[in-house]
Amino acid sequence: MMSDRYGRNFLFKIGVFGQCLVFLCVMMTNYRPLCYFALLVEGALTPLIYTVGYVYMTEFLAKKWQDYVATIFCFIYAVVIVIITFYYQVISDQYCWVVVFGLLQMLIAFFISFFIVESPLWYLSKGKIKQA
Repeated sequence: MMSDRYGRNFLFKIGVFGQCLVFLCVMMTNYRPLCYFALLVEGALTPLIYTVGYVYMTEFLAKKWQDYVATIFCFIYAVVIVIITFYYQVISDQYCWVVVFGLLQMLIAFFISFFIVESPLWYLSKGKIKQA
């Protein structure tokens, strides 16, 4: 896996930065094919952020809590996506707010990622026992 080679934090930063660029592109363009392409890229970057972030998060937890926290994380993510989709499909056509909130979330995550240490398991796999 790439995250085993380069580290989870590095790939997480790439994914979050890419998401920021995609949200900016969607906000600033009126050209529909570019907007569709940006959303395609956003869909491709989503597993990078959530899968790497998910693995990264569970590595910091005690073994007995990993399954519980991971299940709750996935459940909350799914519920939020369903609610957002329902709201903007049925109740409101102001989808631009999803993009604005997504951009704010990614900017915050990108800023915070510089203060998060690398995964201890990654350090151990690279033989850097002192940092782990």
